[in-house]
Amino acid sequence: MNFIAIFIPLFLLVRAEITPCTLDLLKPDDIVALTSDLENGPLKLKLIVAISGYPITKIAIGNILLWEGRSFIKHCDTVTLYYKGQKIFLTNISVRGLNGVHNEYFEIMSGNSYRRISQMGYNDKVSETIGDNMEAIDLDISTIEEQSKFSIDTVDEDGQVSRVFSPEFGFTCTEVKDGEETLWIAEDEETAPIVVVYGDGCCIFVRIFVSHPVNNAKNILLKNEGGTWISIETDNCQCNSQGCISCKKYENLRCIAQTESNSKV
Repeated sequence: MNFIAIFIPLFLLVRAEITPCTLDLLKPDDIVALTSDLENGPLKLKLIVAISGYPITKIAIGNILLWEGRSFIKHCDTVTLYYKGQKIFLTNISVRGLNGVHNEYFEIMSGNSYRRISQMGYNDKVSETIGDNMEAIDLDISTIEEQSKFSIDTVDEDGQVSRVFSPEFGFTCTEVKDGEETLWIAEDEETAPIVVVYGDGCCIFVRIFVSHPVNNAKNILLKNEGGTWISIETDNCQCNSQGCISCKKYENLRCIAQTESNSKV
């Protein structure tokens, strides 16, 4: 009996210290939530995090109610807003309930009207926004050290050095070239998310992985022999020329052994 008498006041005290709140996305109250402006490539975002003791149980856009939870049972922890210009076009609401945390997604349309969308629909909207703002760039394999818009990984397998190029976030590769010579250029909506450059002796190989939003991906393999690029259909990237082992020492994958051997003839 004493236990019940103590428990009820404590329960009421906890409830009294928690104030369910309404969050207006147009004018977030800094007493209720912390806000941060973020940029992720072409994406402009605002992250809103509920302050402890102020669970968000209603989310509105001005006088339009977007989402509603239930006090002490279902509330919002964080909201991520996506912007086009100065207007919100997408929201990602992290909801905490009796069964854990899940996310709910809304597309904001003209006049602040909205519709609930699935996670797949949300992902598509984010991808479309990135795609609409992607900067097309080219990869020049003759100036490897100057490719600041690419992530570059180096792999050394038994002395054979490979460089793996992938565009940084916000960029898309639509052309691969060697100096002034174009090795590959995108058609339609093609992109090259990965390009691998590697040498085996006097031959230099370039493998271009080509993706397309609808068509099947392609794997293009090119080989340089004596300064001439040719397309090959095999993965047997080997060079039978003598003295080529020295080429493996050059990080830029350029073969000078061929030049040296020719100069001695």
